[in-house]
Amino acid sequence: MTAGEASVRGRSGRNTGRACVSPRARRSESASRIPDHREVCFACRVAPHSARLHPSHRPSCVACIAFAICACIVQSCGGGDDAASDGGATEGAIDATTDATTDAVVDARITDARDTVETGADATRDASADAPTLDAAAEADATANDASDSGCGDTMNDPQNCGRCGHGCCGGACQSGTCQPVTLAAGFTYAFGLSLDPTNAYFVTDDNPGAVFRVPMDGGPVTTLASGYNQPYGLAVDPARVYFTVAAVLDPDAGAVMAVPVDGGRVTTIASNQLYAGAIAVDSTSVYWMADIDGGAVLKAPIGGGAPTLLAMTGGSVHIALDATNVYFTTADRGGANGTLVKVPIGGGASTVLASGLHNPLGMAVDSTNVYFATSGNGNNGDGAVMKVPISGGATSVIASGQWNPYYVAVDATWVYWTNGITGAATVRAAPLAGGNPVTIATPLNAGYQIAVDATCVYWTSWSGGSVMKVAKP
Repeated sequence: MTAGEASVRGRSGRNTGRACVSPRARRSESASRIPDHREVCFACRVAPHSARLHPSHRPSCVACIAFAICACIVQSCGGGDDAASDGGATEGAIDATTDATTDAVVDARITDARDTVETGADATRDASADAPTLDAAAEADATANDASDSGCGDTMNDPQNCGRCGHGCCGGACQSGTCQPVTLAAGFTYAFGLSLDPTNAYFVTDDNPGAVFRVPMDGGPVTTLASGYNQPYGLAVDPARVYFTVAAVLDPDAGAVMAVPVDGGRVTTIASNQLYAGAIAVDSTSVYWMADIDGGAVLKAPIGGGAPTLLAMTGGSVHIALDATNVYFTTADRGGANGTLVKVPIGGGASTVLASGLHNPLGMAVDSTNVYFATSGNGNNGDGAVMKVPISGGATSVIASGQWNPYYVAVDATWVYWTNGITGAATVRAAPLAGGNPVTIATPLNAGYQIAVDATCVYWTSWSGGSVMKVAKP
């Protein structure tokens, strides 16, 4: 067996049945059989005199696939005397740049490629008419290889380049090209409200009694800001203070809206006697919340303190969100049917129903164009949905259907995010704002609840097995 035959048998796993001669001996035959080779092969045009072939060359050039079986690829690519006279070193360079994918392509296409070459120069000239298609494929392969060569690393396991170059895992591990969740806080019975500032995540727990906590978003010690409260629930934050509601289900008269400095300190009462105080939001001047007063109400008060103002009667309040002009809230009757999504001006005025007939609407988020919201349907029956409606009014659109008890929603410029709150089958999911196939970005052990996002990560609380977690955005 010649050295060429041994090289071919080692790469392809079988003898092709054709005599294999050295690259030098094949040069004149190659030149006559494939005169238009460089016009067909993108890689050879880029480096026509290089003995070290581009990694994308073989899978994109049918002529070279055929000649690879006899280790004659160098002279067919215009390697020249210097390249051909390189002997074993040239074949080593070729082997070094030919990966497992190339060999698989060679094996799969060997018969068709040989027939292509045997038809002679006319067949190859005809193939050159399709050069733009081959160029596009080769250029795509070249781009991918160049990204890897530039230091992208192992995208299957590198937490700084997980799944693609530059996709970091927010401090988590990368497994099989997927970022894994990171636990920021754990060991609580229940965790509910969640809000972020540029450096910390704030959350409330209901561990009888409940408390308000802070944890660095990059991980670190958990700090208690306020404790000893009867079922704290909602939470919002501004640069100076953390605002939270006390639902006090077992003692309705103790319902309240409270505030504590972000670094801890004296807790102040914004509003007292707020029956079942729940969802809460804040802007630069006021704090807004929902309470079960006279069947449900949306109220606000100055962040510095003062008498509450009634903005709207809700008939069964659920969740609240803000933009610069309006307060948005969802309502549902006690059975969860006939729910609505409503807006009211932040300064007070007439309410406007944006969507009705909703089956158990829950959390929502707003951007400059739409309100995004979740409907849990019958609960654990897979009939929940994530939807949107224009803030100016109009038809509702379904972003994702078939969801299992979606709870809360967050949004950025590209994606809408939500938690599916099924213990034992919980997920954190995302879908494009315009709609499309949802992606699962985390499968936590415990049911997810409140959700928030920053520039790179998604954060959520688990109402059962109380914890705070995060994972990289898709």
